[in-house]
Amino acid sequence: MELRNRLKRATGMPLPATLIFDHPNPTALAKYIRSQLLPDVPAADEAADDPEAQIKETLASIPVSRLRKAGLLDLVLQLADEDGEAADEPASTASTSIEDMDAESLLRLASENSNPEN
Repeated sequence: MELRNRLKRATGMPLPATLIFDHPNPTALAKYIRSQLLPDVPAADEAADDPEAQIKETLASIPVSRLRKAGLLDLVLQLADEDGEAADEPASTASTSIEDMDAESLLRLASENSNPEN
């Protein structure tokens, strides 16, 4: 009962008297309190199970300036484009040696070769 009262004071949340019995271990209790305090934020273990969420989080963490500097910004924007077509198509990289390609060109080449429509 004392733990519940301390958690109630710390969180400002109304907590049931059966809190400790409803959540029999510290992990379960922490997950419950977290879900009540942050209902719109997925738990870390939920995000870890979703590869798409991991990719989105990783991409969101990369500063735009780094994407631009690496020559990837245009490619990422092209991939994000709904129809997948960029307004200005770059010159074909077919006649260029792989050793001479920058990261953007390599990614574009891989993307073109993995698309069954091409």
